[in-house]
Amino acid sequence: MPAKVVVAGGGDLGRVIAERLIREGFDVTLIEKDSSRARELAESLDCSVVNGDATLPEVLKSVGVSEASFVAATGSDKDNILSSLIARQLGAAKVVTVVENLALEPVASGLGLENVVVPTNLAAKEVLAVVRGLRQASSGLLKGDARFVTAVVGEELGGKRLSEIKLPGGSVVCAVFRGDEFILPTENPQLSPGDELLIIARESKVSEVLKRLGVKEK
Repeated sequence: MPAKVVVAGGGDLGRVIAERLIREGFDVTLIEKDSSRARELAESLDCSVVNGDATLPEVLKSVGVSEASFVAATGSDKDNILSSLIARQLGAAKVVTVVENLALEPVASGLGLENVVVPTNLAAKEVLAVVRGLRQASSGLLKGDARFVTAVVGEELGGKRLSEIKLPGGSVVCAVFRGDEFILPTENPQLSPGDELLIIARESKVSEVLKRLGVKEK
């Protein structure tokens, strides 16, 4: 029987994680609060999609989180932390918590959440590695003030060439991931929604990088 994973959140990151887990043979259940988004995901993904609020214990119980790993990627740091705590309390085998505000990383860890992932530090591939049990979540801080920044391409950037994405000085795109495909920046690919951009930036430039990529800080 395939290992079961419950993913909370059907936004760009949640969808990418769900799609990759599905391709790898996991039994995925996706929880999405917005009803229209949930219908859209149900029509396009080969997994169970539940329209509900992952911060409610009854919703997590209904999808069998006690017999699954749980990934909180709703787009709300508060909801991710709360749903992760509930999933842990209900007996989830592994809990992965996504927080986008760097200041909340130690807070979540201090609450006993062992696998806290910061998308501005780590790619979706890192989330999958944690779910697979290959490693714990780790910091994206490199030497000095260099930091990994990753972002999932949304509809706004879809269709643009990589060269059209103007980032601030002190930052550079070093890779594009499309599914399992690795694309060099020198190929100047036309971006598609769901692509991941892996960027190295000075820590002081992270907020500006996210802003130019259309990623809102929580």
